[in-house]
Amino acid sequence: MSQAWIDIHDLRLERGGRLVLQGVNASLSGAAIGLVGANGAGKSTLIGALLGVLKPSSGSIRVLDLEIPARAMDLRARAGVMAEQAGVFPGGSGVDAVVFAGMLSGLSRRESLRRSHRALDALDVGEERYRPASGYSTGMKQRTKLAMSLVHDPEILILDEPTVGLDPMGRTQLLRLIRDLRDQGRRILLSTHVLQDAEAVCDEMLLLQGGVVAFSGGVRRLLGGKMGACWPPARVSTRHSRAEWVSWGSATSAEPPSVSCFAPAPTAISCRSGNSPPSAASRCGFWDAIIRRSKKQ
Repeated sequence: MSQAWIDIHDLRLERGGRLVLQGVNASLSGAAIGLVGANGAGKSTLIGALLGVLKPSSGSIRVLDLEIPARAMDLRARAGVMAEQAGVFPGGSGVDAVVFAGMLSGLSRRESLRRSHRALDALDVGEERYRPASGYSTGMKQRTKLAMSLVHDPEILILDEPTVGLDPMGRTQLLRLIRDLRDQGRRILLSTHVLQDAEAVCDEMLLLQGGVVAFSGGVRRLLGGKMGACWPPARVSTRHSRAEWVSWGSATSAEPPSVSCFAPAPTAISCRSGNSPPSAASRCGFWDAIIRRSKKQ
């Protein structure tokens, strides 16, 4: 097993007097890690803590074997970040935006321009790079933002909701580009509320629900074997607590509590519970199931 490049221990973090992250523990070593959760689950807050932008109330963080926040500046020099809210600045072309990002990373203008064209070429951005960025489609803006995070040749990429606002074709194309970057040896942290996006790219998952870890581990353990049998179920017997479901999900050899799967949803996860007829169990909304189950507690 490869060495963990993200190591989090008992992380707690408050924002505006509210405890957002509540004792997060994870040791992650995947080439591409999916940080998955519904909106408001704490994903962006965790990214801020990993980069040393937000200071935890307690706990410890190590990224690339660097203690955070003490060595946050060293980490940021080795990381490329594609933020959800940050955009391509108006008034310039796409290549201008990427050159500017490179210069902010310490590159000379000449070197930044050379690397900008290389990054845009790799992301299949053609002559559009010379047009004003203010007129870009959402897909082109996302590709330009990804090029801005790549221009300084970082060791790791931290991508916060990279597919937001994209149509199905644009999402497929961007995910393919991210997979290519992973296959070239980049380590990636992909934050998303869409499980299918993480499933398409990542080999390890950290699932957050309400600032608490619902699952941490390999995608094959999450989606394969017994977890292919609808984990957690859309509806479960009320005699089982959420903690029991999370505990079962972390133990590959354990049998799940009795399950009845209802309301199939369009995801890529097969749902074949023994208590469900095949006609009603062809699909199961995995992430919806986590949310539904947590709301019953």
